[in-house]
Amino acid sequence: MPDKGTRSLCGRAAIAAIALAMSACGGSDSSGDGATFDLLPPEQFVWGSQPISVSPPPEGWRRDKAQQGGLEGVRFIKSRSVGEEIRIAEHYALDRRSRCTQLMELMADLENLSDQEFAVRLQRARFYVPEPINAGEKRWADYANESLDRARDAHRNDNLGGVRAAITDAFEQGGRIQYSLDEVVDRVMFHESQYDSFGQVVAHLPQDGMIGGEPSVSVDYTLDSTERDIKYYGRQAYVLKNNRLFVFTFHGLPENLPLFDQILETVTFPPSQCVL
Repeated sequence: MPDKGTRSLCGRAAIAAIALAMSACGGSDSSGDGATFDLLPPEQFVWGSQPISVSPPPEGWRRDKAQQGGLEGVRFIKSRSVGEEIRIAEHYALDRRSRCTQLMELMADLENLSDQEFAVRLQRARFYVPEPINAGEKRWADYANESLDRARDAHRNDNLGGVRAAITDAFEQGGRIQYSLDEVVDRVMFHESQYDSFGQVVAHLPQDGMIGGEPSVSVDYTLDSTERDIKYYGRQAYVLKNNRLFVFTFHGLPENLPLFDQILETVTFPPSQCVL
């Protein structure tokens, strides 16, 4: 992946190329005159442990569930269009690496669990990182699991105070696991092969930005439809919040790219009840 300096330079080139192409194909000039769209009121979506708030597109974009390629979220499809859509989704595999929810639920139910139930719930709360994203993840996951071993021993000795202390320590050790956007974005970064059923696909190099107050990376691309004789414009943007990776996608005509950008400006991340 290009470094951040390269991204910045390539990003400016990509923006210029997209703007030129939009002008050449007769796209709307609304992006240049400061026009805005009447977005719907902000909504909060929760697909994992980190909520996200965003204002959906205006009336005329119907919504549907989006779940494919390791992503779960919502998509908005423009009615009576040529297949234009906007997607907001989360890469749920990252959320599943965290054991925050399992640890919190184990702690909350501790006094009501039988020995067998405790053993099952404790096993579910263990960190499992066969392919660590970074060295820190493996180290802190091992420490957290050692704390859970102490919780198991304390439970066998009917020492609920010791169990709580050990689970709390596991929670704190797990909280030291931190990913960077660069470490995880390759898992979902746009690639031309995603649209191999189309004609020519041209992807620009990644560019840096900000979404919801967090660093982001985006990729612009164009693709030619072999069925409709239409050149589509696309943008995928990626942002990491609380070790959760969110993906925003636009696929459609150039005059609606400003709408997508306006939607991204509304993104916020409400506090998670499950922050390790």
